[in-house]
Amino acid sequence: MENRENQSADTTSAGVPADAVNEEVDIFEHATNNKDVPHAKAYRVRIDGKEVRVDTPNPTGEQLLGKVGKRPCAFELIEEFAHHKNNVVEPSEAVDLRKKGLKGFVTAHKEIVTIFINDTPNQIDRGNRTVAEILAKVGQTPAGYVLSEEKDGRFIPLSPDRPVKIHGCEVFRSQVEFDIQIDRVHYKVTQDRMTGRQLRNLPTPPIGPDFDLFEVVPGGSDLKIADDEVVEIRNGLRFFTVPSQINPGANGFLWEDSDVTCR
Repeated sequence: MENRENQSADTTSAGVPADAVNEEVDIFEHATNNKDVPHAKAYRVRIDGKEVRVDTPNPTGEQLLGKVGKRPCAFELIEEFAHHKNNVVEPSEAVDLRKKGLKGFVTAHKEIVTIFINDTPNQIDRGNRTVAEILAKVGQTPAGYVLSEEKDGRFIPLSPDRPVKIHGCEVFRSQVEFDIQIDRVHYKVTQDRMTGRQLRNLPTPPIGPDFDLFEVVPGGSDLKIADDEVVEIRNGLRFFTVPSQINPGANGFLWEDSDVTCR
């Protein structure tokens, strides 16, 4: 307990001696002059030629990348030394800024970067990639899923026929895509629950109030869908519309046998 108390009194939370006399030290100057880097309250560090201030002698690679607005999902950090080979720093690795000969750091864009699909990190080659390649990372295909990319806080659906530019750190979301029909017209939707009002808004123009919306029930009575009624969506679900005064199934009216659009 006494040793811990002495250690706490002698150092700050950043690992800097409490009695450090140097306010700020430039590690580049000490490296080029082959001098030891003394303890200090802060260190002036060059990253890609830009000077930044670091308040601990042992920052992680990720913290140093953050000083120049970069992230380990797209970039790697490399130590530069005055008299021996450079060294790649892992994101969680603690760097000793007082290491003799350390001049600073450079960053390099990774060839294999990390992207995030449904909050899960996945590695992929940087450059133009297809939607199919991205979905394959989570065992999915464009045949059954829609891929969206986060842009300015919103998820924008991506066309499966256009390449996706991958720099690293992109955030994607995949959703199941359902194929449903309204009056024999196919619609692709991603919601697994939709109200009657949402279904009415799928066609262009939307289904008006003078038509009723029904769900086809094979072998049973078709179900009239109210605007506020919630429908469990599944692949292949079919709906049809009829003028409000017509009773489906009556007077020989059967959606299955009709060759005309009801609206």
